[in-house]
Amino acid sequence: MKIDLITIFPTIRLETESWDNGEKIPDDRFMDLFHFCGSVIFSLRKLRSNPSILKPNQIEYVESISKEMIDSGSNPLDDFTIVYDKSVEVDGFDWLDSNGQRILTYLFMNQRLDYWTNPDFIKVMCFEEGGRLISHNNIHDHWVTIYRYLLPTEKDHIPKIVVNREVNGKLLAILESLCEKEPDFYARLMTSIGLFNQACRMNPTDENSSIVLLVSSFESLLQIPKYPKKESFSYALKLFWGFDDRIKDWAGDLYEVRNQVVHGAVIGKTSLLASKHHHYPHFRIAREIYHDSILLLLERKGLISVSPKYRQKTQENLKNMVYI
Repeated sequence: MKIDLITIFPTIRLETESWDNGEKIPDDRFMDLFHFCGSVIFSLRKLRSNPSILKPNQIEYVESISKEMIDSGSNPLDDFTIVYDKSVEVDGFDWLDSNGQRILTYLFMNQRLDYWTNPDFIKVMCFEEGGRLISHNNIHDHWVTIYRYLLPTEKDHIPKIVVNREVNGKLLAILESLCEKEPDFYARLMTSIGLFNQACRMNPTDENSSIVLLVSSFESLLQIPKYPKKESFSYALKLFWGFDDRIKDWAGDLYEVRNQVVHGAVIGKTSLLASKHHHYPHFRIAREIYHDSILLLLERKGLISVSPKYRQKTQENLKNMVYI
């Protein structure tokens, strides 16, 4: 069965302005509408200025939902981000996901390391024969016709992500080309990014389990052999990050924490912190190097070029974080 899937992210805005002498001005370096593997990602403001993006009945769906969303000051929400996927093949509705939704969440998680707002989303499934179903954050056992969303912060403090035309646009174009040229590799990347997103969502409430998911995202990304897991994992990170034994030791410690969680051990707070100095959370380190690991992987495949200066800087940052 095919459906049109519209995913609304109330807590995410696409930044389209920059600061100039204390004043915000439109910045054409930023994207507020872009395509990725069959998905169109755009802002509500973009939709209102260019309504041809959606069908008239779909615009009606979006506008009706927007009227039900208010911030903590009881103000209507005047902007949010929308992912539109046309004719998605589905066998059922459980855990329905899309490439656009996954990549937008990744861009959000990657840019907001210190902001623990989860990118909540509302799904609208539009059927060819008419009608719609609405759900919140993949909870499909309770469909709703009217949705009320209370934003946790004032609308001026909604997290904004910068999607840069040159930098992010190039990366997204490369990933999209892999979808056709190397579908298995592309699928592996999307699986890894999905695990990364889930780990970041889970971390504020379940740090232990989030480490298991984050380690799994690296295993999928780097195609680490099944056995021996810990040794393969730590060597793979060492190989990717400058052949430094400190990095290898940290990766081994991270994987050991993962093993303890999986096997039901009681995890002490200090076990979640790196090195004998306990100065930096394991999760935070792995989270901060994930994006650069994708870049290094794409470079090894000859798809991009990472400048030596950038590589040196990221390697030094990692070594400082895992200082033993």
